[in-house]
Amino acid sequence: MNTNHIIASLLMLTAALGLHAGDNISSLGEKGSFVINGNVDPSFGNLFEMAVTGYLDNYSKEITIDNDGNFQSTIDIEGPLQEAYLYVNNDAVSIPLMPDKTVTVNCHDGKLTLSSNDKDFNRDLEFALLCHKNMRKRFLDINVASYYALTDSAKSALVDSINDYINDYNKLIDDFEASSGMLANHNYFAHDAYFGVVGFIAGRPDLLPRITAGQAALKSSEPYKCITGDDMKYPKTRDFASRYVTFNATLNVNNDSLLSNDDYYNIIRASRGISPDSLTADVVNAYQLCNCMVFDPYEKIRPFADKTIEGITTPWLRSLLSEAVETYKLTSTGSDLPPMKLIDSEGRELSLDSFKGKPVLLDFWSIGCGPCLEEFRQMDEFKKALGDKADNLQVVTVCCGNPDNQRWKNMITRYNLNDVNTVIMHNESAPIYSTIGYPTYILVGPDGKIVEWNTDRPSTVLLKKQNNIPTTLDTLL
Repeated sequence: MNTNHIIASLLMLTAALGLHAGDNISSLGEKGSFVINGNVDPSFGNLFEMAVTGYLDNYSKEITIDNDGNFQSTIDIEGPLQEAYLYVNNDAVSIPLMPDKTVTVNCHDGKLTLSSNDKDFNRDLEFALLCHKNMRKRFLDINVASYYALTDSAKSALVDSINDYINDYNKLIDDFEASSGMLANHNYFAHDAYFGVVGFIAGRPDLLPRITAGQAALKSSEPYKCITGDDMKYPKTRDFASRYVTFNATLNVNNDSLLSNDDYYNIIRASRGISPDSLTADVVNAYQLCNCMVFDPYEKIRPFADKTIEGITTPWLRSLLSEAVETYKLTSTGSDLPPMKLIDSEGRELSLDSFKGKPVLLDFWSIGCGPCLEEFRQMDEFKKALGDKADNLQVVTVCCGNPDNQRWKNMITRYNLNDVNTVIMHNESAPIYSTIGYPTYILVGPDGKIVEWNTDRPSTVLLKKQNNIPTTLDTLL
């Protein structure tokens, strides 16, 4: 994996923060919970799906809906503020979350309402829906455009769209507060307006200085200098910090070669030197190690994991990271695949035992994941590159997030997915599947044991073959 791929991989991870230097950060490590309940129409089936951010990763939650369309669940969160993604009407509605709050969701005939018995929080939920209606599509369009902004004209168009987005989002905040009162989580929305889209170009020094919109404190060619440890309670700001620091630290370590374990650790160590304070450095280092766990097998991160954890000076974050690495040990080569329940496109439960005697490549993906779809486009070329050996490999796609059945089947047809196609049931599968990034590829041996978790993507296999670099898949086949 070359440096550019590492940077791109880290920038693809998706994870919102505030500017008050006086905010109390002592509660960042505290555990809390919130309640979500509501009533939805039959189109939801028997599950209400959501995801919640954390300091290390996002995790999926599936809440059972009873026969009358009612649901209620208490969800654990970390610290004073996180973010939830509610999957409604084939889209993700993001809302701020705080401990001891209740969110009531009602959705009938495609109309969504969010409410709370807390008057101030209810105002935030009302604005979150307004923001979703006005800004969501533009946000997604900017995300896609950021991948392809290579020509001068495309770069200029991207910069203009980001500046317009930030200005319009802030105007939306101002107009809403003028008519409805101050948002309880004003800083959450203000940082979401800025760092949410600037995060897409955190590794683009040719573009970042051209972003002039936003609060006065953020109108800088180096917006990272505005971030302190106080801001680490906001998901999108810490996500931006991680991307920005990682990009610059990577340039300091190695510019164009395969990265060894020492290089990985040197990037993590260099990041501390360019972070504004110890808490920001700790959060960035934790993100970096977790990002490695999203893109690399356990055996690759193990040699530098302990050194990274030892360098974390924040006790609760060091503890979280230690637990994450210990959990990741379950994915090591030769281990049994953590249990999971898969449903195929005919509605039948699928057992991987039926493929024993044959290597299996599991492709975990999500609807709306651009890199996942790009890998689908390369699948035919990938199989051609394997030649006759392709017949010895069983590919199983695993759609994550329990999508609407018809929409999933439409994707199967659209991308000509002619392998075995399944959906994973998170509530009946090991928790680790709820925290993986997309796409994730897992190579399973003929004996049903893990050969390599986070094995090379099809596009990476093709690239390595072009450069005569051996892959784990080649060895297995």
